[in-house]
Amino acid sequence: MPQGCANHGEYCVDGSKSPCVQSPEEMGGRFQAELMTALPEWKQLLREDPGQLAEVERKVHAAFSRGADLLVVGLLAAATKTPEFSQACEDTRRGAADALSRGRPRQVCVRLLAV
Repeated sequence: MPQGCANHGEYCVDGSKSPCVQSPEEMGGRFQAELMTALPEWKQLLREDPGQLAEVERKVHAAFSRGADLLVVGLLAAATKTPEFSQACEDTRRGAADALSRGRPRQVCVRLLAV
């Protein structure tokens, strides 16, 4: 996978040096891996102290919120790689009241709700 995404339609999470997001399926798998890594800790916390339920619940909600955002980034990555998206960009550029140049490769940081 390429490092340091900077081209139109490329997204990364966890910093600009992280691999480019390729698909929502990839992000779903990433979320599942993160979840499976956190699950033993949550179970252990509750075994040791059931009174930690509120804290575990907060951690679970934060993890699933991050998972939702990972999926959204995957969907954006997939949608912006389509010919339809490119055509919509070109139509917008051509239809602008003021002349617009074509887009240039650049990195844009998007902050989603939990990522």
